[in-house]
Order: sequence, then structure tokens, then C-alpha cells
Amino acid sequence: MCSSDLIIGCLAIAGFLVSSQFETMSSDSTNSNRAGGSLPCIHEIFEQQAQKTPHSPAVSFGDKEITYEELNAKANQLAKYLIKLGAKPGSPIALVLDRSLEMLVAILGVLKAGCAYVPVDLGYPADRVQFMLADSEAPILLTQDSLASSLPPSNAKTIRLDSEWDTIAYEPSGDFQ
Repeated sequence: MCSSDLIIGCLAIAGFLVSSQFETMSSDSTNSNRAGGSLPCIHEIFEQQAQKTPHSPAVSFGDKEITYEELNAKANQLAKYLIKLGAKPGSPIALVLDRSLEMLVAILGVLKAGCAYVPVDLGYPADRVQFMLADSEAPILLTQDSLASSLPPSNAKTIRLDSEWDTIAYEPSGDFQ
């Protein structure tokens, strides 16, 4: 679990919250859709921003750019696909991805599905990677074609986001209700 200070720091850096919004949210426990007055999840804040500025660039990476609307839609499609594959709330989903727009889609999609993501770096020794995958008991592993051949054996269902996106894209792109 992340500490709330870390979460707020990340959100403020990302530009999703300004200090007045944070003060309002932290002092008003009714400003939440959760019991106990906790702050909204990062993917919920992202959805709010996507509704406010759908055509604005959300992320630029190299020569690629994606709008809030596009990123939100792709994350929703992935989340619904993960659920269709059997991902349950709280399920760990392994991510073995290069830093890319696809990585952001994966992180948001996993969070929207109610799951936890387990970042796995293939730069770690092979034994460590294998241990992380086994120890997390992730039922699903998200990766890319270029990395799939470097993966150790795993019981997780492997989804190659780049080559399987046409299938994932059949899922509805609307927000969860």
C-alpha cells in the first residue's frame, strides 16, 4: 500500500490536483464516493480530467501523443478485457513492458479493473524475475512482442498488448458505472 502522502505528492506533480483542491478534499470527508472519506483513486481522477479536457494531450512519448479521451478509452477496453479473462478485484496483474504509451494504458487499465499491477523489470536477474512472477501469483501477464521471448516460464496467461490489441479493442470503451 502507498502512503496517502505519497499518493497526494504524485497527484500534485501530475497536475491533477492543486493545493486548494487537496485542502478541500482532505478537510471534507463527504467529498468521496467511499466509506471513511478516503480520497478518490488515481484512475477516477484521471477519468474526471478526461471528461473535462477530452481532446487535450494526456501524454507525449517520443513522437507519439495520446489525448485524455483516447487514453481513457483504451484503458477502459483493457480493463473490461481483463475482467472477461477472469481478473477479480485485488488480483495482481504482472506488467512486463517497455516504457511507452502502452505501459500507461496497462497501468490505468489494471487499476480500472480493480486489480493491482506488479511491475516486473527484465533487467533483473532471471531468477528474480521468475520469483516475482511466481510469488505474485499473477493470473495475467501483460507484455509486448519484443519482450515475450525473454520471459521465464509462468502460469500466468500472457497477453501481448501490441499484437493482441485488435482483440482487446472489441471491448466497450465507455467508463465503468
